[in-house]
Amino acid sequence: MSSVSDAAALSGTSAKSRRRRRQWDYQRELLERTRLARAAPDQHARRLAIQVADQGLLIDLTQSEQILSVSTLVTVPLTKPWFLGLTSHRGKLIGVVDLAGFIGKPIAAADSADRLIIFAASLSSHCALRVARVWGLTDISAMQSQPAVAHAPLWSGQSYRDAGSAVWTEINLAALVRDPAFLDIAA
Repeated sequence: MSSVSDAAALSGTSAKSRRRRRQWDYQRELLERTRLARAAPDQHARRLAIQVADQGLLIDLTQSEQILSVSTLVTVPLTKPWFLGLTSHRGKLIGVVDLAGFIGKPIAAADSADRLIIFAASLSSHCALRVARVWGLTDISAMQSQPAVAHAPLWSGQSYRDAGSAVWTEINLAALVRDPAFLDIAA
């Protein structure tokens, strides 16, 4: 192998290594910020802001365990399109649901910005939601409450308008895992 091809191989490996390192650093930082937010005395007003299709949603931190990049998914035949399949996390099989597809929005192709929100162990559900983007932690006490939406599902909670006029809706993962429509993955 020539020195030029050796250098190219090493630079490709180091670029891949740097990308992987940045992703690990991001995951560690997000995990630490989530841990600190849970421990904070005002954590009852903190929510994890996520994007699903064109909709902003809020998740109570106590209902989520971890945020991960989307890894290898094994598809399960004869399931609804929004049930993306199974993945392994800490030695457990986790069912992955595309939240956009579940709420009736188009299911987007996989993207590097996609994240998996792993449900908290306290919910007794080995499940994760694929979301388009995780915006981070937000404080709902700084937002303005909006009127309730008629005929909203039981797992859909209070809506808020932020300073930039964006509307965010809370979702209750504990109620979601009890919803018969969510539990019925068979096609």
